Amino acid sequence: MRKLLIIDDSPLVRDYVAQMISTIPDIELVGEAETVSESIAAIKKLAPDIIILDLQLPDGNGFEILNLAKKILPRTKVIVLTNYPFPQHKARALAAGAEYFFDKSLEFGKVIGVLKQSNNHDVSS
Repeated sequence: MRKLLIIDDSPLVRDYVAQMISTIPDIELVGEAETVSESIAAIKKLAPDIIILDLQLPDGNGFEILNLAKKILPRTKVIVLTNYPFPQHKARALAAGAEYFFDKSLEFGKVIGVLKQSNNHDVSS
């Protein structure tokens, strides 16, 4: 069972992602966070295999979380899901180690596709 953490400041987005994940075998939602400080604590406590990460949070940005996650859990897969899909953000996220970068308004379904594919491939390797 792969452990997944959702980091997004929108309760609606977190709820929607949680509902979608519930249909995928072998993925367990182990936590949710809406701030940088909550996210850092959750990453350290839960050691997720997969993180769905928003870039804009009320107390900072997702790049800080991405950098920390990759430093302490280098095998954790990070899927950035953002309303700010600017090329410079995508380049920065991928350079920092994110495996995927999706536009929240246009590519939401691709996140679920990636997670479903992980059932056939070890997403944590």
